[in-house]
Amino acid sequence: PTVRKERAARMQAVAEELAEAYHRTALGTVEGVLFETEENGVTEGLTGTYIRVYTDAAVPRGAIVPMRLVRLYRDGVWGERV
Repeated sequence: PTVRKERAARMQAVAEELAEAYHRTALGTVEGVLFETEENGVTEGLTGTYIRVYTDAAVPRGAIVPMRLVRLYRDGVWGERV
């Protein structure tokens, strides 16, 4: 069981590193983002390539909005409305 936990932890770490590297490649680009949820003034959505985008811009739920992806944030990136 200990070996399994160690391997699982290593695999999780590699997955997080790969996700971050993928998100970094999108920084500076403009993507259409489908916004789904809003909590505490931060709206969250997904690009067409499944990158999670966060913003504090006022965007309606269900709208697809062009966003410039500007920095890493949580499990995705922070976007600014174009």
